[in-house]
Amino acid sequence: MTDYETCTRCGRKVDIDSDEHTYGEADEDGGYICEGCLTPGEQAAIAEDAAALDAAGKAAGLSGEHVDSESMDDTEYEMREELAQIIYEQDQR
Repeated sequence: MTDYETCTRCGRKVDIDSDEHTYGEADEDGGYICEGCLTPGEQAAIAEDAAALDAAGKAAGLSGEHVDSESMDDTEYEMREELAQIIYEQDQR
């Protein structure tokens, strides 16, 4: 059985396993907004947020040219994830 999410703006059903669903967003109430209904401002905010999260990951040593996450044990990786979240949240203030 295929599961669908319904866009709160246009009412269209989107298969949750599709690539299209991946590019949608949640609204303030947790409802789904399909990619086609996102405004240019919302799309820009999503891109900025993704860039900020990526930068935080690099600052915490989770990604980048010289990072080998495969050699990290679970504890180190989790600590770096927590550090990335802290950096990200600080940058959002």
